[in-house]
Amino acid sequence: MTLPGNREWRGFERIIAAIEYATNRGATVTWDEDIDGRQFDVAVRFTSGPHQYLTLIECKDQQRPLSVEKVDAFATKARDARANKSVIICRAGFQRGCIDVAKRHGIDLFRMNERISEPPGAENVPVQPVLGAYDFVINFPNLRPSLPIPETNNRLDYLLRHGVVRQGAAVATLQQYLDRALATIGTPAAFDQPVRFELPLTGAILEISTLLEATPVQSLSLTIVKQLKKVLPPTPMDPHLLLKMHSAFELIDCIRDQPVTTIDALQLPIGFDTVFAPGRYYTSMLEQNYYCEKVENGFVSLVLVEGYMHGNLIQARLGAKVDVQKFYVEVTDFNETLRLQKMYQKYCAAAAPKKQ
Repeated sequence: MTLPGNREWRGFERIIAAIEYATNRGATVTWDEDIDGRQFDVAVRFTSGPHQYLTLIECKDQQRPLSVEKVDAFATKARDARANKSVIICRAGFQRGCIDVAKRHGIDLFRMNERISEPPGAENVPVQPVLGAYDFVINFPNLRPSLPIPETNNRLDYLLRHGVVRQGAAVATLQQYLDRALATIGTPAAFDQPVRFELPLTGAILEISTLLEATPVQSLSLTIVKQLKKVLPPTPMDPHLLLKMHSAFELIDCIRDQPVTTIDALQLPIGFDTVFAPGRYYTSMLEQNYYCEKVENGFVSLVLVEGYMHGNLIQARLGAKVDVQKFYVEVTDFNETLRLQKMYQKYCAAAAPKKQ
């Protein structure tokens, strides 16, 4: 799970920092901290009696197990910063030999898993092969740079359903066009390995709400692969949100080979250091984006600027106690902020009373 408006590796660091904040009561947790000119991903400080203790954590969000050399290097780096304890957390685990090095230096090694539980009722639904499509890219004529279609934030369904393809007198949504194309290319069994396709749109005009104004396009590129999925019956809750609601983060002690911490994703105080401020945009673990309009007398006024349910955009005003800020993270990416600003302004214009 990543955080919109933040680079992926930064999102991983923040998740680790939030887990430390949730499991070390009374401790002070900071992230991306400079100590004596060296950067540390997460620092945990706590006091016991007259004594102060410092734990330094290295976060590695990578696809391959961490090398022995990296473990050895962090041992030196943490020791130079006078850490009482040093920890490395790697999503992919560790290479052979790392445990011996860690024991020699007194370093704890953890692997982080994101565990997703089945929604109620899904246990009796059989798995079946389906065609999965991802990495959508719109290609234009005249050497204009291609445009990737965003797939995070549960946004893809909305963009496909609200994208309009016009070819002469024919009009269809981008989803309808895609469904017709997928129906002609074969069964899921033919796509055990990912295959890149380019679907022609020569002479078509494409318009996608919130992404692309009416523009001539040349083709739509995408990757297709067989996926084994449980196709659940329709539910009031969007299936993408259901998965997030039933996900949890788990830390595995790689030295003792046992889980030590599990915390539900929606209970994670991902914004442990957030302070709501009017005029700022925030995101949640459900990947919904909000605008803070006002903070007053312990309450905050928020606008849900961007949330998606069954391929539809959901927007609303709401109020809450200000202490919910620990579940929100400020959106810091400049371009993402500009995009959300346009959506907020459009929402306000639509919600304003009409003049008689």
